[in-house]
Parts: sequence; structure tokens; C-alpha cells
Amino acid sequence: MPFSTPSKAPARAPEFDPLAGAYLQSEPDSVQRALQTAALSRVDRAAIAERASDLIRHIRKTGRRLSTIDAFLQSFSLSSKQGLLLMRLAESLIRTPDTATAALLLRDKLAAGQWLKHLTAPHLM
Repeated sequence: MPFSTPSKAPARAPEFDPLAGAYLQSEPDSVQRALQTAALSRVDRAAIAERASDLIRHIRKTGRRLSTIDAFLQSFSLSSKQGLLLMRLAESLIRTPDTATAALLLRDKLAAGQWLKHLTAPHLM
């Protein structure tokens, strides 16, 4: 079939009708349509609020302790030299191809930080 011969467009499946109706629709109309679609009833809102309250009460009751790594990371502010170093190190390790390279990267980057003042931090006890 030559490229210059026009062909008849295939029939559109009915499930695409909502999309076809939204084609070239103005943004305000699209937003209004989306808000109507996403609207929640009072019953739904109450159920969501109750579930959220139950989850919060459970979390507060169980008093989740930070893991060692979470406590360690929270002891370094991102505004500190060590915090920035840890963030950059994590980003670099994601892209590290193998264990040997990761070990070299860790040795090199961790040597730049001042870690002694954190030896008595609670996460190490």
C-alpha cells in the first residue's frame, strides 16, 4: 500500500469516549470535571477521618522506636558537613556497580567527615 493513499481510520472503542470528549477541553472545565469525579460523600469523608484517627492512635500507643540506622541518620542535619556527606554518599552508592567500588567509595568519602563527636550518640549505645 503506498503512503499517499489515505486509509480509513479504525473504529474507536467505546471505552475511549470519555477521553475523546475531553480532547481539547479547556483547563478550567477539565479541573471542574475532575473535582466532580473525585468528590467524596460525607459518609466517605467520615470513614476516612475515623480510619486516620485509628491509625494515629495506634502509632501513638505503640510508640515505634527508631531503628539504629534511622537514629543514626537523624543525628546528622543536612545543614552540617556530615549530613551533606551522607546524602551525597547515599546518592553515589545507588549508582555504584559493585561491592569493591562501593567499599572504596565509602573509605574515601567517610574519611572527609568529623565523626568523633558522634561516638557517644544514643544510636550507638
